Amino acid sequence: AVHFDARGAVHHVTGPFYPGLDALVVAGGVSAADASSAAKTRIERVVPGASVVVGTIVTGVRLDENTPRYVHTVSVTANRALWEVWVDVKTGDVVRHAPRHHDVAASGAGVRQQRSFEIDEAKNGTYGLTRTAAVGKVGLSIYAASTEQLIVSKDPNVWEASAPAKTRGLAVEAYYKFDRILGWWKSELGWNSFDNKGTTLDVLVGGTEGGPTNASWAGDHIEVNEGTDTVPPAVDIDTMGHELTHAVVDFTAKLRFSQNCGEEYDAMNEGISDVFGELVAAGTVGGDRAVLSDEFGADAIIRSLEDPAFRKGKPGPNASKGADHMSVRQGECHADAGVIDLAWYLMTYGGSHPDPKRNFTLQAAPLGLDASRKLWWQLLRHELRGTKAIAVMARRTLLAAKNAGIPVEAPACAWMAVGALGAEELSSKYGVSCTGGADAGASTDAGAAGDAAPLVDSCDGRSDGTYCSEFDPRASFQCAGNQNTGARYCLEGQTCAASGNDVVCR
Repeated sequence: AVHFDARGAVHHVTGPFYPGLDALVVAGGVSAADASSAAKTRIERVVPGASVVVGTIVTGVRLDENTPRYVHTVSVTANRALWEVWVDVKTGDVVRHAPRHHDVAASGAGVRQQRSFEIDEAKNGTYGLTRTAAVGKVGLSIYAASTEQLIVSKDPNVWEASAPAKTRGLAVEAYYKFDRILGWWKSELGWNSFDNKGTTLDVLVGGTEGGPTNASWAGDHIEVNEGTDTVPPAVDIDTMGHELTHAVVDFTAKLRFSQNCGEEYDAMNEGISDVFGELVAAGTVGGDRAVLSDEFGADAIIRSLEDPAFRKGKPGPNASKGADHMSVRQGECHADAGVIDLAWYLMTYGGSHPDPKRNFTLQAAPLGLDASRKLWWQLLRHELRGTKAIAVMARRTLLAAKNAGIPVEAPACAWMAVGALGAEELSSKYGVSCTGGADAGASTDAGAAGDAAPLVDSCDGRSDGTYCSEFDPRASFQCAGNQNTGARYCLEGQTCAASGNDVVCR
């Protein structure tokens, strides 16, 4: 996705980087006519006896399980069923064939309003709350927790009509919200489902009597439970976005939870999920977001990223009154996530620490949502693996900022405001001075743990060009005028193998 500033200039680009695409796109190669013939032959073999008709052909670069290919994309109809066939332009080989599913417009009563969405076409006269993974689409299926069976209906506009009043609309709400969330991850960040492999996301809804009332990531599926008499089900888009982020964390930073959920890396996992929950909400619903689970009123609020300890307002009955500084952590992951939450809020939106005793107001220009999203995805995707301390996470945020070409002042001062980094370290190692609050009450050992210095590749003494990173085998960095102007990354499983003017990934 290409993002533009107010003047119409390119501001930044999100999504995966694939070096060498210019070499991939070759002149000549297999003609469209030959590709049509190869596609027709393949589908005739896959669907014996079918009446096969070749339709449109589009030539371009497509991603095949994260591997870019230059292909002819051929649409083929077999007995009225539509197939898509990819033919390699260079070799003429058929590298992929898959049915293209017909989506059906559907609707249903959500928790508090009617929702419209698309599902797979009916099978034997029955519709399901499901969409099959296909080219450009992420698979999603909603199951009833009580039976672990796919939720189905004879009418695509009526779902769970006989469900108890307490859970009625929950399945529709979950389908509608997760469909949008998966789309956001794919379009904004180039991340395909929770594992980046396009695996269908399974969601169990309804819970069991006396069981959990909230939502959770269960290792291979998400559970959305029924809520309580006073608190609605956890179906806000930021709450569901939070849970999907836990899944993404499993496949990126790999921050596993401890048994008692009391370690700093537990709080990091929760805080990152809070942050991306709000980024998802901002990207799908719009507006500046800073309160988790407020769609259905104040009683549903779970956390405030602006004011984790709720110093300025009254929390709802289900809210976690969290820590807003390293010195007041509680040893519980949801509460201690407030440190990460507030740091993100300050660097993104600016403002003051909610505790007046901290005497901190961000003087640097806040990042705004676009740059914040870019920074935190760089952090989660590339910088956090193996990190267990919040102070180290703070330093890795500054590394991510430098690698992503984002000013470090706002992130640095925001982390200082919550006591994760000290003023002396920021001044001596990062050249950042935070005014309006000195250390903001930082503990004396706030900068002691973890990385001793920022892991940024130096361009001192290097000619202009591209070099492999000394710190990350997948990374390269560019030098211009003895300055490191940003990093790029090879695909998972590849390493930077050469330097000079071009990146070579092997």
